[in-house]
Amino acid sequence: MRIHTPAATRDASRTYVFPVELTPEADGRWSATCPMLPGCATWGGTREIALRNIQEAAEAYVEDMVSAGEALPESIRPLDHIAVSVTV
Repeated sequence: MRIHTPAATRDASRTYVFPVELTPEADGRWSATCPMLPGCATWGGTREIALRNIQEAAEAYVEDMVSAGEALPESIRPLDHIAVSVTV
């Protein structure tokens, strides 16, 4: 099934994919970092919560840079199409 996306929406959105490092800690929580976004790190009581938190942190990081008119590092390339991410 193909979903029609208006041109204005396609042009306004960019999809970025970032590797994430998840690390179990001795106290049972999980640390999450996004190495491509310096300083973008968080944690969660479970792996799933840490992954959700780093997703939110990465979104806020990129949105802040874009809204401030800052250029993302050249190593960060958006996909040339809108996409979804599935992690299993």
